[in-house]
Amino acid sequence: MSNPIHNKDQKRASAARFERESHPKGVMVSLGISFKGITKPIFVNAGAKINSKYYQQNILTHYEKELGRLYPNNDSVFHQDSAPSHASKSTIKWLKDRNIKFIPPEEWMPSAPDCAPCDYFLWSYLKTCVDGHNHKTIAGLKNL
Repeated sequence: MSNPIHNKDQKRASAARFERESHPKGVMVSLGISFKGITKPIFVNAGAKINSKYYQQNILTHYEKELGRLYPNNDSVFHQDSAPSHASKSTIKWLKDRNIKFIPPEEWMPSAPDCAPCDYFLWSYLKTCVDGHNHKTIAGLKNL
């Protein structure tokens, strides 16, 4: 059973953390999940425009390495959401050129919790892990 006083104290501390800064900085992170493990997080550069080129050069190259680490026999199937940079013709070509098996955009089921665990589980789980810590810098968040 949770302690209501402890929960109130946590909420006050969390609120106080953001009162010091009128516009807290956000951080964009990309992360993958599979039954063999979670990929290392990719922190998107502040202010970056996530177009197909950025996505391929800064995010997919990371996932390509992670797929090799988690699936050395190339027995994985990569699944993305319907963000424009994920569904672009150049991204699809990028994946095909590297022989990465993937689910094509026309077969995505965007509102199915079983088919999109990051949208329905992982992000809320990570948020609960992060909320208990007072992060003064982005570097501190990355070291969590």
